[in-house]
Formats: sequence, C-alpha cells, structure tokens
Amino acid sequence: MERYYLRFEAVNLGNFVYDTGDLSTIRGGSQLLSGAAKKVKTFTALKPLSTGASAALYEFDAPDDGGARDMRRRVHEKLLEDEMAQATFVVDVIRDPGDFGKARESLLALNRHRQMQAPSLVFPKLGSARVCRYDGVRPAVGEQIKQRDASHSVQVRRDYGRAEKQKILLDAAKELGMDLVPSDDFSDIAADPNRDFGNCANKLAVLYLDGNDFGAIQNKSCTSPEAQREFDSELRRRAKAAIRALLELAQGDQKRWFQGEILRLEVLMLAGDEIRLVVPAWCGWAALHELFRGITPKEPVLGHTLTWKAGLVFCHYHVPIQRLLERAGSLADFAKSSWKSRPMENVLCYEALESFDVPGELGSQKLPGTTAKDLVLRACDMEEIAGLVKTIRNHFPRNKAHQIVSLYERGDEQAAKALEDKEVGELHSEIQAAISGRSVLQGRAGWLHALQLADYAEMGRE
Repeated sequence: MERYYLRFEAVNLGNFVYDTGDLSTIRGGSQLLSGAAKKVKTFTALKPLSTGASAALYEFDAPDDGGARDMRRRVHEKLLEDEMAQATFVVDVIRDPGDFGKARESLLALNRHRQMQAPSLVFPKLGSARVCRYDGVRPAVGEQIKQRDASHSVQVRRDYGRAEKQKILLDAAKELGMDLVPSDDFSDIAADPNRDFGNCANKLAVLYLDGNDFGAIQNKSCTSPEAQREFDSELRRRAKAAIRALLELAQGDQKRWFQGEILRLEVLMLAGDEIRLVVPAWCGWAALHELFRGITPKEPVLGHTLTWKAGLVFCHYHVPIQRLLERAGSLADFAKSSWKSRPMENVLCYEALESFDVPGELGSQKLPGTTAKDLVLRACDMEEIAGLVKTIRNHFPRNKAHQIVSLYERGDEQAAKALEDKEVGELHSEIQAAISGRSVLQGRAGWLHALQLADYAEMGRE
C-alpha cells in the first residue's frame, strides 16, 4: 500500500453562498459547505489533517495511483449529493513525495488548476423563461418565495438555512446556558425602531477576519501530518473560543445585542483562519475587539505568534451583502499591506458608508500629509480609541471637528491647528488633557478617525 494525500475545496462561493441578499439562503449555503467534511466521514480510509469551513486535507493509503484516483472520484461524487448538487468542488490526490510541505502545496496548485478548467456555476436544467429574482442568474422553478420567483438552488439553500438556523451559535449558546432565537433577516439585526442607538439605526457592521501569513507559517513549520493536525486543531479551537467570547459579551449586554429573544448576530463563515459575521452597527466595534481577544492565542503555535487582519464596514442593511463582504475583505488586505512594522500585529481598517454610498478607492480618504498606514489601527488600541472618541463626541462640537478635518483636506494646516487649539483651549482642563495628551488617534489623521468613528466606536455597556 502507498501513502496518498487528498484535498478538496468548495470554490466559487459567490455562486453558492453570496449570490443573494437573502439571509436564510446565505446561511444555508454556508452551513452546507461547512458540513462537507462530515459527508466524507463515510470514507473511513481518509484520515483528516486539516478541516476548514470549505476545504479539507486528508491522508490515506491506496494500492496504486488507480486506487487513489478512484478515491478522488468517489469523494467528489459524495460531496455533490443531495442539497450540494449546485455547489462546485475541486478534489485532487497526490502520492506522498516524501516531503509533506511539497505535497500540500502541490495539492493546492492542482485544486486551483482544476478550478480554472471548470465552469464557475453548475448549469441547472432549463425549462423556464422566468429568472430567479434572488440570484438573478438561474431559471426560476416551482412556487414563489415571498412573491418572488426563485431557482431550485435558492430554494434548497433557503430551506436548509431556515431548518438549520444558526447551528454554530445555538451549539455555543447551549454550552453557556443561553436561550436565543436566530435572526431571519438582516433587518432583524439592524432594526432600531425607537432610535435608541441614534445614527446607527438600520445599519449593519460587517466583520471579516483573516490570519496573517498562515500559509507561510504552515510552509515553514507544518512539515509533517502531525504538525498540520496540531496547527489546524489550534485554529479551530481559537475560532470557537472567539464565538463563545462574543456570546458572553452579548449575554451581558442584552439591550444592545437582543431584540426580544432574537440575537442580533449572524455568522456567515467560521473557519480557523477566516471569520465573517454581521452584527448591528452599534455593536461592530465591541464585537471586533472581542473577536480579536478571543481568537488570538496567548502562547505561540508551533513556535509562531499568530496574528490577524480585519476589515470592518458600517452601512445600511439594504446594501447588498456581497458588496459589503468584498469590501471588508479588501479593507483587511489593505490593513496588512499598509502596516509595515514587524513583527506583525493584529490590525484593522474600517469604513463607514453613509446611506447607500458606493465605496471609493481604498486609501482615498486619507488627508494630505498622511500615509496609508495612518488609516490602519491596532487591535490593542481599540478600547482606548473608543474612550477617546467618546470624550471628543461628548465634549467637542462635531461641527468644529468637521471644520478641522476640512481645513486639513484643503491643505491649510496652520488654520486647522489654530482652530484645534482654540476649541480645545475652551474645554475643561481634564478634557483638554485627555484630548491634547492622547496616545492614540494623534495628529491630523486622528481627527479624521474621531469624526468617522463618532457613532460607531462603542465598547458597549458601561
């Protein structure tokens, strides 16, 4: 018998998870893919090395290359059974080359090559001239959903999402003894009929976290199946710990996090190295702070200090979720690429889109005389930033902050500093000291952050 490795990955998620704005459909697609690894458990010969939200790596023994190819075929067929018939998976095998790192990278390359050779969408059966009003691509079939034509793919995913609800959250809540009801729509998360949360009413915060250089870390240190298992196990453990920490935060701040029994939180993806979730805009800052705290290991893993990058977008809940997720991912990448200091830290970049703003070019909001790095914040400063923003919001006229930023935008640094000195000088001495002696949000970029985060940088219950 020869040793082989198998890797599968769900690809083209934009056509199976994020192709609609309907929460139940998104949830159903995401949870179906998250359960892919469970489907292949029937193949007892496969020994898991790494299992993520949409990808997995295994080792197995086979008599020859023909037997390995047969395993690949059977796994692929199994993955596409039942509700996942409209998903796109790539599955590849490779004989053990005697170098585990080389095998892992070769499988990833084979997966990408197979993905580029195949359509990005599973073509459904034709037979209807009606177009699905949810994904805008597939033909509609059967009965309407909420008086809108829907494709078979949307119907299957939506039914699954409604049946399963938020299994990730419900399982974690059960461990904490919490009773909660998952949201049915993004409006459940963002609704604020009494305007208890001011300008954040009807707005979402979309959060995206991704590991920094995890691929490079694995290439360097996961040189054996055992090391790969250890790394994967720690990532999954930390991801679960982060969600648990978030639920504990929500449990202690019911007014902000619950609408009756409905929890204002949706986990769109939970993998060891990647998390995507949605919360109300007024909870976004505190949620991201708690995620950073919960997911970051206190001790090195395989000799490496693990860090994350994050993107955070505040916007009206009617904006298509696909656009917001893409933007959050781009902001996270921008944060990492702009943060030149080493060693790497937990960093974030945010964007507040008012009403239905179209996102501009990344970095375009920086002021003259500042750099891209000035737009990036450290996770360890989030609590201090929230405190400073609150002080400025409560004691410094917002219209004057607008004037200061506008003067900096026009390049009139002298007038901006003069206005700042005048307005700060008229404040109580303790407030003057807090603003003038701040260690975060310094300089002209600091005023831009203070203005943009005025409604959002909240840590929650006092």
